[in-house]
Order: sequence, then structure tokens, then C-alpha cells
Amino acid sequence: MKLELSKEQEEIAKCAERILIVKGTAGSGKTLVGLARAEMILEDQARSLFTEQKGVLFLGYNNSIVNELTDKKLEYCEGKFSQSIEIRTYDNYFYSLTQNLFKKEHSEYRVSSFNREYFVREKRSEIVDTLATELHQEQDFIIDELRYIMYNGFSKSEYLEVVRKHRKGRLTKDVREKIYNALIKYRHMLKYENKIDIYDVYNWFLIKYLGEYKEKYYTEDVENSEIAENKASIFQTFSKIKAIIVDESQDLCRLKIRTLQKLMEIFGDIGYLTFLYDISQSIYESSYFNSITSFKSIGINARKSVKTLGFSYRSTRQIHQCAYSLLSNYSEKDDANELHVNPVFGQSDEGVQPIVLECPSIEAEYKMLYKMIKVLLDKYNYTTDDIIVISQNVNKEDIDKESEILDSLDKLNAKENSGKDSKDRIEMVYISSREAYDCNRSNVSIRDKNRGKIRIYNPYNVKGLEAKAIFMIGNNIVDERKTDEEIAKYYYVQMTRAMELLFILSVEEANKYIQSIEEKYVCKLEYSENLNIAEKIDSSIKTNTDMLEGNKLKRYAGVQENLKKKMEVEKEYQKKLDLKEKTIENDNSSHKLTMEECVEKVEKDIGILPEIVIKNIAFGLYYSETTMDIETAYGKYAKALELVLKEIYKDKEMTLGEMVHDLQGNKDYKQFANEIIRLGFIKVRNRAIHSSLDINNKKDLEVIHDYILKDKKLLKLYNKILKVRERDENSSAITKFGTLITKGCKSKIHGKELYLYLINNEDFGACSKLIKEGTYELNGKYQNSNGKQIFIIDKYKSFVNSKMEMK
Repeated sequence: MKLELSKEQEEIAKCAERILIVKGTAGSGKTLVGLARAEMILEDQARSLFTEQKGVLFLGYNNSIVNELTDKKLEYCEGKFSQSIEIRTYDNYFYSLTQNLFKKEHSEYRVSSFNREYFVREKRSEIVDTLATELHQEQDFIIDELRYIMYNGFSKSEYLEVVRKHRKGRLTKDVREKIYNALIKYRHMLKYENKIDIYDVYNWFLIKYLGEYKEKYYTEDVENSEIAENKASIFQTFSKIKAIIVDESQDLCRLKIRTLQKLMEIFGDIGYLTFLYDISQSIYESSYFNSITSFKSIGINARKSVKTLGFSYRSTRQIHQCAYSLLSNYSEKDDANELHVNPVFGQSDEGVQPIVLECPSIEAEYKMLYKMIKVLLDKYNYTTDDIIVISQNVNKEDIDKESEILDSLDKLNAKENSGKDSKDRIEMVYISSREAYDCNRSNVSIRDKNRGKIRIYNPYNVKGLEAKAIFMIGNNIVDERKTDEEIAKYYYVQMTRAMELLFILSVEEANKYIQSIEEKYVCKLEYSENLNIAEKIDSSIKTNTDMLEGNKLKRYAGVQENLKKKMEVEKEYQKKLDLKEKTIENDNSSHKLTMEECVEKVEKDIGILPEIVIKNIAFGLYYSETTMDIETAYGKYAKALELVLKEIYKDKEMTLGEMVHDLQGNKDYKQFANEIIRLGFIKVRNRAIHSSLDINNKKDLEVIHDYILKDKKLLKLYNKILKVRERDENSSAITKFGTLITKGCKSKIHGKELYLYLINNEDFGACSKLIKEGTYELNGKYQNSNGKQIFIIDKYKSFVNSKMEMK
């Protein structure tokens, strides 16, 4: 098998339970477990000499998911078994089947679709208009409620009692009764026109057809090889299926869940039914899982039939924490809800904090999106296939918004690449539900069809997908009809599509959900036409990958290559400065200041600094005041700053820009880092390194000269470093409870080789001993190592069944 599963995943894939529910967090490998389970079932079947060879029906919720599942099946499954796995959406599979069965008994009816024929904006029924006015609600609210009743097949009494957890505003029984009566009127209206809604056909199929099927036909079907044409029979259809597996099943309505269970009850040939789901990714109003807290209500014994995939493997720790921070702010806190599974970061992959950027206008947002994508393509060797854009502006199939986005980006493309080769253009394509449906009908991969283009999705159609880099745009917009928890899930789904990089853009101020993410989990950048996004990416990768070397997945290949090239350029630049220093003439008689006088001046003003730092500042002063060599003067000032920061990053080979940008996320040095960037330290140094510095412009140099010598900011920064170090060394030991997660990685911290851990899925911890994963009482203290706060564990006690055992 091509699938590589963890022990936890493999055990679930092999589970012998006939009905199995696999609940797992985003990125936990639910889909891979489903494909592996399908392959194992087929493999077991192939070993039997007497078993008829049957197939696996793999159902997805929407066409985008099905297209992605088809790609994954070809990528991960053995050819001989993949051909026996049929991947369809539920509606694509059951629509024609149930419609044909219904028409054989009710030939006078035509099947209509609730939301397409009567309730699109231009065709809305008078029933909805009248009820919306009476209840002082928007028409969309009424339509959503009617759809919820129909999709779940509720009787009137069931609807009056059902718990509507995710609905803004509590609906009284009186209001519910009026809504249900409107549904009855809608059904009568259809009946008068000899029509029936497809969901009423689904309901008929479950209640009437399947309810009577076993008594009427099943025995006769088994005994007879040929079925009479006038008999509505589905035995031949389902007798060919060995297992049914449903991905993203948290979005299924009650009708569909019960139908699948009923098929299992009737057709013994279907050996397995597996639901793969994550309630945290349930973003559709019709979902039945949103209204229950126990599997018992759908006839599932949770103790026996429910397995959990708790570890997230797709995203880096930074992306994982950002997404979960937002979700947890609005999630239900009831521990009795057995459907929930709190995500746990399952590996040691370190990366870049998700970047949040508020743009002054929609034009600026599109421009920044374009610029950032260009950086990823040109500098870091990402491909267009590695990038997905998710637009909040297109919630449903909104053709006008789709055209607006593509037109705006196309104009930007033309402007930015005027006179350039056409290969420099960034091609983009919007993937609608219709596009995904057409691709599935033609058996075409969306990824293959759109090679070389950036794919744009709406938040619904991106479910089940993943990409190395995700751009979320339009995050000032929010659907006011949804509850806070629904919107939180809506964002959680989008964020957890990202494997390596996550960019969150908005026009002006981001909405309250983005702002609710804890500050330590995101990097909020100030908008600027000259924003250098590459420096932020480089600094994060350089510091984090050195901390944990045992990454499960190879990430950031292009970033690492860029870092290597950048370091080589930095070294060449330093050689150039060192050569000037060595060849300086000692005859300073005609100059304003001699080198000795520069050293004396610097020692007098800021003599507490280390000797090597003073020497570089003195050289900077000499070259600026005496020889008027601006390029070299700036290089020496920058070197002085670099040497001071090396007091923090002792063991790291990092550029000045990488260190400064990394310190933006450090509460002790954030103010210094922001000021250094604002003054242009990094910008001018980069120009000097790449020989694009205006050597006649002394203005930038004067600002930096004043920062170091007049305002003595470099001295203040050095004193701050000493105070932080003293604080860390003298900080008293503290005791904390935490769950340790480890991959057994080692790292050198203050000269000692220590094992690294994640504590509570968040903090870094380190200990001289390799500790088993588990929950502990930890005794130790925080220390600063290369700009990161590490909890050094001196003692630990295991927490087992509420008893503490001393280690």
C-alpha cells in the first residue's frame, strides 16, 4: 500500500466494527484513513476464494471534495484496488436512483428542487414573503429554516421540540409552528402543480420505500436472478457494494444519515458503513450533527463504534494554534458533548506565524495579494499549484463577485507586467461548484485542468482541500445571519487548509473574529507599499527550524534555498567591508577625525558596549564623517547592531533582517524591533548588499547615526538584553501542569543538549531526560534561548488517575 499511516490511524483503518464513526480534527488524516480502510476491506475480500468481488462506495459532501478525493485515491491507493473504489457526492449518487424509483410508482409527478425552482431571489414564493413580513425576519432566514426542516425530514412534532443550537435568536414554538405551516403550504403548492421536492422524495425513499422493501421484495430478489421491469428494485444496485464510507459526514442532514443506516439494516451484503467527520468543520445550517450532543440519537453506541483521531498533522504548529485560538473563543464549552474532539498538534513542525494585514482599500488588498504571491513564486520557488486563495466576498455562487475579483486581478496583472514577457503574469481561475461538478462528470482533475493557475475558491468549496500557502481575503466581511460559533467554524475550516503559510487580509479593520485570535499566535503587519514580506518569512523559518530538527514532513524547501543564497550574499558583502577596513590608510592628517579619535568619542559616549561593537560604531563614524563613504559607514553601523543582537541569537547564523523581524514576536524586544524597521535600518542595509544604495543620499545614514550616537538606542537595547538575561537566570522556579508532546528532538540550549517538548500544545519545554508523552506536574523556570522562551524542566511528576507519582 502507498498509504503511510501512524499507528493510531492504522488501528482505526483495520477496525472490525460494521458501523464505525471516526471523529478527527482538521489535518488528522481522516480521508487517508478512509481510503486505507477501503483498500484493506478490498484486500481482505480479494484473499477469499469464495467471496464475490464487490466495490466500495466513497461519498463526499460536495463536488470539490469529490474531485480532491479522486486525486488522492489515484495518489495513495494501489491501482488494482483504486478501480473498485467509486467516489461520488451523496446527491449525485442518490438523486437519480430515488427519483426513478419514485416515478415508477408516481409517474404523474415531476421532481423539483427546493432552492433552485422556488426560492432563488428572482422567483421567491409569496409564502416566504408573507411569513417573513409577519415574523419580522429576512426572507433568507425563513428559507434557511424551511430547508433545515426538509433536509432533516422532521415531522411537525419533531421540529417543535428539536434543539436549534446554531441559530441566531431563539425560535418559540409559536414561531416554529408558523414556519412549519408555511412548509405545508409549499408542499400543497407543489402538489397542485404535480411536483414534489427532491428532499420529500428522499424522505419517501427512507420512510415508505425502504420501510416496506425487505417485506415486499428482498427475499424474492435474492431468489431470482432477473428482476421484473415493472418492479422497483434496488437489490442489484446495493448487492454490488461491500462498504460505504462517507467523508465530511458532519455536514450530512438526518435524512441522509438514516438512509445509510437503513441500507445497512436491509442489505447484509454491505459489510461496513464508516462516517468520517469533524464537528468543528460543520458549516452548513442543515447539518444534523450541529443539533445533537450524543451519538445515541442516531442509534450509534459511542463506546463501541466511535474512534478518535486527535492529532493534527497537516499544518505547522503556528497555523494550528492560530486556527484553534479563534475556534475556541466561540466554541461550545460543554464537556458532555461527545461529538467534539479538541485538536492536538501531533508533530514538531515549526513554521511562520500566520500573517494578518489590514489594507486601506480593496484595490490595496488585491495589490498586496498579488505582491505576496509573486514573492512566493519568484523568491521561494512555490508553484501556482501550491497556492489557494479563499475569498470571503463570494459566499455562494455569486457570479458578479466572481467576475469582480478576476477582473480586478487581471487588470493588476496587466499593469504590473506591462511590457514584460507573458510568462511573468499570474494566471488565476475561480473554481465554482458548477466547475467542480463539470470536472467530475468529465472525470477531470481540477488540479490537472488548472495547472499553472492560482485557484480561487469560496469558503464552502475549499472544504477538504489543502495547499502549502493559503490566502484568505475580504476578512472584514461577515454574514450577520450566522451565529458566532458557525462563523468561527467557517474560519477554522479555511485556516486549516494551510500546510505552511497562512495570510489573512482585510479591507480596513478585520472583523471581530480575526481580531479575537490571541496576539501571540499571529503576526500583525502594518500596511506599507514597500512591505518586505520575505524578511518576516525568512526570520521565522530560520529560528524555528533550528529549534526542532525532527520534522515529520519536509517543509519550506524553497525558503531554505533562499536562506542559503541570502547568507552567501551577506558573507560576500561582509568580506567587502572587512577589506576596506584592512586597507584603510593611516595618514589622517587631512581628515576631520582620525580613527583613534572616533574610537575615543564612541567609548566616551557609549563605552559600556562590548569592544567589538564600539569598534564597528567608530568605523561607521569615521567613514561617514571623514571619508564620506556612506555605503561602508552604514555597513559598519549595521554590523554593530547585528553584534548586539547576537547576544540574543548566540548559536544562530542569521542575517540582521532575520533577527529583527523575529524579535517582533518577542514581548521584551518588540518595541525595539519595530523602531529599527521604521527607521529603515533593514531597508538600507538590503540596498547596500545588493548594490542599489544611493551613495549620495546621506539622509538615511543620519537617522541611523542619531539612533546610535545621539539617542543612544543601541546602548538601551544592549542594557535591555542584559536585564532580560539576568531576569531569566535569576527567575525563581515555578510549578505548572502540562501535557507533554515530543518527537525526541534534541537542541542545544545555553550550551546543553536537551530534549525538546511542546507543553499543552503551545509552550516549548526542555529537559535533560527523554520523558514519555503524558500529563505531568512540571517544576522549572523559563529561560530565553535565541529569542524564544523555553521552560527548562528540572523535576516532573506523572499525573495518572489523579495520583501524583514522583519521578
